[in-house]
Amino acid sequence: MIKVENYPNAYKEVYVILNNMNEENLKAILQSFIDMVQRNMNNNYEFELEENVDFEEQTVLKEIKVILEYIYLNYWGTE
Repeated sequence: MIKVENYPNAYKEVYVILNNMNEENLKAILQSFIDMVQRNMNNNYEFELEENVDFEEQTVLKEIKVILEYIYLNYWGTE
């Protein structure tokens, strides 16, 4: 179940994920969106991507799927 109260932590997870992406993908995202993620994330929440673990195998909040889908549809997807 998606929970609104989890979004600050989800934004932190998305921020960490974005900071581990290649520059081309990151440049495709509007800076204002990245600023919004940074402004709304929980800075006290600890999250690290596990090295040598595929993204699909990472332990992440369900809420980040919604955010990543938004990013894909608005910035990375093709028509």
